[in-house]
Amino acid sequence: MSRESSHLLEDSTSHGSQETSHESQEVDLHQPTVVYKRRYYVLAAFSLFSFCQGWIWNTFGPIQGAVEHVFGWNDSTIALLANWGPITYIATVTLFSWLLNVKGLRWAVLLSSALVAVGAGIRCISMEQTTATWLNHIGLILNGMAGPIAKASPSVISAVWFPPKQRTTATAVTAMSNYYGVALSFVFGPLLVSTYKTVNMTAVLEINVTSNLSTSLNSSSNHTVYISKDNLDSLRNQVAFYQYLEAAGAGAAFLLVLCYFPRKPPIPPSISAGCKRIGFVQGLRELLTHGRFWHIGIVYGICVGVFSGWTSVLDVNLKHFSIGENEAGWIGFYSVVAGSIAALIFSRITDLIQHRTKTVLVLVLVGATAAFTCFYLVCLKLISASKVSLYLSAIMGGVFVNGAIPLFYELAIETTYPIPEDAAMGLLTLLNSVGASIFLLLPMFAELKDTVADWMNPTMAASCFICVPVMLLFKAQYRRWSVDKKA
Repeated sequence: MSRESSHLLEDSTSHGSQETSHESQEVDLHQPTVVYKRRYYVLAAFSLFSFCQGWIWNTFGPIQGAVEHVFGWNDSTIALLANWGPITYIATVTLFSWLLNVKGLRWAVLLSSALVAVGAGIRCISMEQTTATWLNHIGLILNGMAGPIAKASPSVISAVWFPPKQRTTATAVTAMSNYYGVALSFVFGPLLVSTYKTVNMTAVLEINVTSNLSTSLNSSSNHTVYISKDNLDSLRNQVAFYQYLEAAGAGAAFLLVLCYFPRKPPIPPSISAGCKRIGFVQGLRELLTHGRFWHIGIVYGICVGVFSGWTSVLDVNLKHFSIGENEAGWIGFYSVVAGSIAALIFSRITDLIQHRTKTVLVLVLVGATAAFTCFYLVCLKLISASKVSLYLSAIMGGVFVNGAIPLFYELAIETTYPIPEDAAMGLLTLLNSVGASIFLLLPMFAELKDTVADWMNPTMAASCFICVPVMLLFKAQYRRWSVDKKA
């Protein structure tokens, strides 16, 4: 086969007084490319693993009232359990990004799916309050350690397995699978575990608690809750069954990955996929001074990071507006599912107009700002305070923020090419975890603990608003797209 070469001269980027420049990259425009059907199995196996990781991470938020009674927890404990996800992500993202770069997709995904399965299984060992509390902390720490691969690998999988006109869509499918797990936790939790509601200042379980009330507990809202021993045992069994179900799903995902999940296809699906990337360590060094990358990353961390934290404690937030766990669960579910569908639509659009990702992203951020501003105003009853307006504004907020996630991913990869995707995505998603972790730490401060509803919703709206002008100033580059276009 005759071979020709082309050189892609990449622009230099600067950050402050430092400047990072890439040498000319030699690109073989006539290397063979093949698109394999097995890419869909890889997509499905990874998506199930990522789904379970997100589902298990958000186990307790939608059923916080029930588990507070079963395990003797409070709102701060629920927030800490959710916060193990971003905390462990921050602690392990560099290690797992390195593992993904050096050992490839198979070993990185296999190890991560094993961590999710083991973490889910550990939580099933005991339901005794003290033991179960420790086991749940350990289990969610292990689950959180799988976060870097679950959240940072979508762009790697799309780059390694999919052709250029399917890349953003493939990224959306794998990235949104984690959010589908979060979304369905809002349904599975309240569906399988009984919740309680407030009636005449006394919280009672939505199960048969009409007689033999012998156990008295205090809820986080300082109401006295009377639960019989039999009903408390029934509630404990429901929580246990729910955790068994999560462990079964995580085990199935691990087996799928174990059976077949190669490092990469025999022949790459695109010219850019076959091009050699710079080294992982060198890539990280360049990212640290890459002005355009940090421009995207800060916007992503503020908008999506705050949204991740806001979603995980939506039940705690909305209970201050007399909205029960079950209804808050459905709001969260519809918000994330609608956003995941929107992500596929937005991604397909950008696959068709690959050099207009920034334009689509800015429009999406404007929509998110409008939606969450409306949600805040509805909660304040400054505009129509109906369930329809509450549902609609929350769902539209999820549509725009979740829809933006794969666009952030692909724009970051395009901007930083040929820095390895795993290095860029590891650092980008780390910023998401930083934003979520800061947001989830705030309720632990005494002065904010009892005013959750006063700051959570305006913070969510403001985080979207400030990202719009910042993103408008971003100078987009589509380096990887330029390589594939030359072919």
